[in-house]
Amino acid sequence: MSPMGETMPFGRHIWIALVLLPLAVVLTGFGFPLDPTFDFSLASPSYHLVVLGALGVVYAVFLRVSDTMARRAAQKIQALQDTLTGLPNADLFADRLQQAILISERDGSVVPVVVMGIDRFEELRTGLGRDVSDQTIKLLSERMQTLLRDSDTLARTAEGEFAVLLPSAQDTEGAMIVMRKLTHGLHEAFEVDGKRVEIQGTFGIAASPEHGRDAAAVMRNAGVALAWARSNGSRVEIYSPEHDAVSEDRIALVAELRQAIDNDQLVLFYQPKSSFSDGKIHGVEALVRWIHPERGFIPPDAFIPLAEETDLMRPLTLYVLEEAFRQLSDWRMRGIEICVAVNISARNLLDAELPDDIAALMEKWSVEPGWIELEVTETTVMNDQSRSAAVLQTLSDMGLRLSIDDYGTGYTSLEYLRRLPVNGLKIDRLFVQNLNDEAKDEIIVRSTIELGRGLGLDIVAEGVETQEVWDKLQELGCDLAQGYFLSRPLPPAELSFN
Repeated sequence: MSPMGETMPFGRHIWIALVLLPLAVVLTGFGFPLDPTFDFSLASPSYHLVVLGALGVVYAVFLRVSDTMARRAAQKIQALQDTLTGLPNADLFADRLQQAILISERDGSVVPVVVMGIDRFEELRTGLGRDVSDQTIKLLSERMQTLLRDSDTLARTAEGEFAVLLPSAQDTEGAMIVMRKLTHGLHEAFEVDGKRVEIQGTFGIAASPEHGRDAAAVMRNAGVALAWARSNGSRVEIYSPEHDAVSEDRIALVAELRQAIDNDQLVLFYQPKSSFSDGKIHGVEALVRWIHPERGFIPPDAFIPLAEETDLMRPLTLYVLEEAFRQLSDWRMRGIEICVAVNISARNLLDAELPDDIAALMEKWSVEPGWIELEVTETTVMNDQSRSAAVLQTLSDMGLRLSIDDYGTGYTSLEYLRRLPVNGLKIDRLFVQNLNDEAKDEIIVRSTIELGRGLGLDIVAEGVETQEVWDKLQELGCDLAQGYFLSRPLPPAELSFN
């Protein structure tokens, strides 16, 4: 396959010259029949010069035409290739899939397709940079090719997505076997520019004729299965018509969430954090709520994951931050001196513009950094330790308070926790709610409080729902409590700070 712009091989020039020479001679004869003094004999030098000149002109014309045709052919080939990996792109894959479907209609065979989406691709791209992530994608494509048969077609159909056509797999169960091979092949991390990069994938499977009788339908349904697998964390799903209603609803909900952000349809509720020492409210956590005009109340766990999976996490976070800062400024003007906590997601921590965005909002609403606490989950921090630590350090240097949320559910090492620029730990409700009934939960809570004291951190227990749990936490020396025993999340007008 010749790349676009490649020069013509020398042998090809010779053959063209041999073909065009007789033509040049004929044209020369036609060009000078009226000059009686011109010597047409083959021995004449003048005749040789004229022939060579005519040959050059004709050759130049044919060479231009030939190169143009070659260039167009190369462009046509490249239009069907992924420029990064050299694999077939979505258009070529769809064509091959359609051809395989036509063959299957004649012999009654099944044509399975596996679509693999790279997990957290945008975070990979943002966290590692384009050069390293591109190198990783190339290595990934090469490894996947070694795991497939020669008759299989591997294509890169989107930036973070691959598709595999499996004419030899026979059915979806055969496709599952191939999927397991690919999954196993991803277990080994990639080494790129001295960095260890781990890749995980989620898979959707569909097959013709059961899931569609043309390429577009099969690919659509494989994509629906992939989306379903991502939404429920199952890693792999075979398409089912039942997925369609859920998928269409999710797509509609994403569009409606975008409108809700743009049109200020989201509201913030606040849940108090009370001190065990005096029982007073020392801070609140801002919690976003969506009261849909038609669907009614939509719980955060139904729409926040959608924002995480799309490009809506940044605008959603900025919306929440601005509303929280506006409310905080109002409270401070009225003499209510509390701290407001806002949750920050994994995607936010990989956003290089986050510190500048927060600084701009603080200036806009005349908010001091010490009045703000940013809560990040333990798993968020551990997903990309080096980058998370760098962003957290920048935010800490700005004077903002930082806290690890849901502590105890992730895998934070004590050494890493010691190096993080955090001010507090929030013990996950999983361990707090059954504190008086589960001996192991008490051990975990007690150890966390002692650890926090040793590191000079404030300890917050969330999920406090009874007087007994409050009393036990007070006995253990916890600093702050949050939960329904104190108050449910409330709109600002209903909060009482007395």
